[in-house]
Amino acid sequence: MAKQKSFLRDTISDLKNGLPPRRLASHFHARGIVFVHVPKCGGTSVENGLRKIFRLSRTIISPETSFSTAAKELGFAANEASRHDILTRASEIRRTLLHTDLETGYKCLTGHAPLGTNTIDAWSTSHDFITVLRDPVQRFCSHLAFNLNGGGGHGQINEPIDRFLTRPRAKVMGALYGKYFAGLAMDADFGSAEAIRSAKRTLDKME
Repeated sequence: MAKQKSFLRDTISDLKNGLPPRRLASHFHARGIVFVHVPKCGGTSVENGLRKIFRLSRTIISPETSFSTAAKELGFAANEASRHDILTRASEIRRTLLHTDLETGYKCLTGHAPLGTNTIDAWSTSHDFITVLRDPVQRFCSHLAFNLNGGGGHGQINEPIDRFLTRPRAKVMGALYGKYFAGLAMDADFGSAEAIRSAKRTLDKME
């Protein structure tokens, strides 16, 4: 009876404090899951499916919210000259949000959040880390087409393709697996040999 009261008290306390019901969620899910949603890899269906399973304790790391936050923090209006810097800062924010949400106790975390081996090592006892990958050339072409058609707002491209392809942002888009899995600073060269080795090490640790 004492254990039942403690279970109920802790659950109510979490809900009152705006937290996921951690003990209740752990009762239904022994392990949590982190889904790293790389853009244009078909991850939306996976993300939606996971959220249906983990109804009690789930959170999405939003690209639009992080972009808007970064733009306000930097004081930049979003345009083709500033978008790369805003996206770089937004990625840093997403990585911090991933760690914060793990520390908070969410069981299911999904979204466009970069990941490195340090995060996996710190949380592998409680969470599985998964992703969906796609042929990198096909992924880049799909990402480019998506952004030319609006890009969900934050990723839109408002200039001719030939001009865009000369920008640092285009280089990052072409090496996006390095950005998401190398665990390096967000202003690193994600196409470098170091980034490729680091990304492979991260992927080797994932489920």
